[in-house]
Amino acid sequence: MLQSPGLAQQLSAIRSGRAYGLWQGFSTSPVNVLAVEVLAKWLHPDLTGDLDPEATLAELNARFLAVPMDGTYWIGPR
Repeated sequence: MLQSPGLAQQLSAIRSGRAYGLWQGFSTSPVNVLAVEVLAKWLHPDLTGDLDPEATLAELNARFLAVPMDGTYWIGPR
């Protein structure tokens, strides 16, 4: 989506590398703690250095989920 001509040309956030994506399913899921961690890291990276959403996802998969969550659920500048 970020490379589509209409968006890339019109939105300054995309042009400046400040575009993010988060899976909508977190809003109605018990694993929405992942969204909270990801948003916290994006909004306050200086205060959330010890948060690791990937590690939280791995622990959720190992301890609680009968069907592991596998895929991309968030994306942002690195």
